[in-house]
Parts: sequence; C-alpha cells; structure tokens
Amino acid sequence: MKELRNWGDLSEFGIERLTGEACTLGYRGLCDVTRRGANIVRDLLGAIQLDLPNNWNSGSVSDPHVGSIMLPHEMFAPLALWCLLSQSKFAEVWIMTNGTVRGMTDDDLRLESEIGYWEQHADQIQRKFQNETNNPVRRNVHAFTGRLV
Repeated sequence: MKELRNWGDLSEFGIERLTGEACTLGYRGLCDVTRRGANIVRDLLGAIQLDLPNNWNSGSVSDPHVGSIMLPHEMFAPLALWCLLSQSKFAEVWIMTNGTVRGMTDDDLRLESEIGYWEQHADQIQRKFQNETNNPVRRNVHAFTGRLV
C-alpha cells in the first residue's frame, strides 16, 4: 500500500509544488514538472500536446524539470490518483474521505479482505478505481470511428 497525503508526496512522480503565492487569488499553486510529471499532467487533462511554460527550478541532473504549471489546490486528489495509476503494481486506487489517496496492490487487497477492513472502514473510502494496466492511455475509443476520444 502507498498513501499520498499532500503535494510534497507528488515530487517522486515528477510534480514539485513550489509556491502558492504565484496566483494572485491564492487558488492555484505553481508546480515544476519533470518529463514524467509533465506526462502525468497531460494524460490526466487529456491534452497530450499541452505546451508548458518554462520551469522555475532546474531539478536534478538525472531528472531535470522541463516545465511549470499552475494547479488548483483541488487537483491534488486527481493528480495523486493518476500518479498511482501510472504504476501497474497498484490494482486499485482509493480516494479517502480525508483526502488521502491510497494505492493498493493485489496483496494489500487480500489482506484488507482477511481483516475485514471493508466492514470497519467502508465509510472512509470516497471512491475506488481499478487500474486498467492494459490501457496506458486513459482515453476511450469511439465505437463508430475507432478514434481516441
């Protein structure tokens, strides 16, 4: 099991929150992204060709920042979900009512079933998502034309 609790936890996926002061409304936070982070953001938004503004910080030599983006605070859960879904080892990802996003492996799910987690804590799980490992591009195919939509 892996839990993502705050913006700092997204840095290992290439999304680094820099400051909340960049937005005059205080609604969005400025984030630098690595190539991996940029791909996660693009996939989430369904905007594969999204050009990002220049990065503010350089990042590491082995994993440099490639751009920046202003993201609303409410984007944490969707981004955390996409970060965990980008790893095939998680069979399910749960968004909890406290805002935590939890990635569950098959072994985690078996253990949770054995100890009766559902019966005890079902009210703490807001939504569950199954990982479609055979579909790395999370877009649907239009039935009539065969195009990605």
